[in-house]
Amino acid sequence: MVRETRLAPDQLIYPLFVVPGAGVRRPVTSMPGICQL
Repeated sequence: MVRETRLAPDQLIYPLFVVPGAGVRRPVTSMPGICQL
């Protein structure tokens, strides 16, 4: 049997990485465009 998969924007998760400190922004090398804040 084959079933169609439906994906809606509200089912997606945006990765958010929080680090201590003010104004800290470190890129996550394995995830282009994502930074630790």
